[in-house]
Amino acid sequence: MSVRAYRIKRIDYCQSESFNLWHHSKLTEFLQDEYSIFDNLNEGSGIFEIPTSILKKAVKQAKRLELENWVVKQLEKDIEWGDIKNSGYVSYYCF
Repeated sequence: MSVRAYRIKRIDYCQSESFNLWHHSKLTEFLQDEYSIFDNLNEGSGIFEIPTSILKKAVKQAKRLELENWVVKQLEKDIEWGDIKNSGYVSYYCF
């Protein structure tokens, strides 16, 4: 089966960030360990998709991951959206 590649014309993303890859380093390490997010990024930028089940684990470990309340709330919104609108996945555009 062939797999075709298409040029992206537009990326539509939310105006409020969910987290910062460099500032929230413990979360980033957790996501890398659980799902290898950097495999899809070029020097920290690009798009990756992650299951909401992994984000739920991160929220449960918010204190250990040193996540601020606003990050936890945003991840909870992302999880809700992913579970309802996107078959249990959330896509992040990092730049």
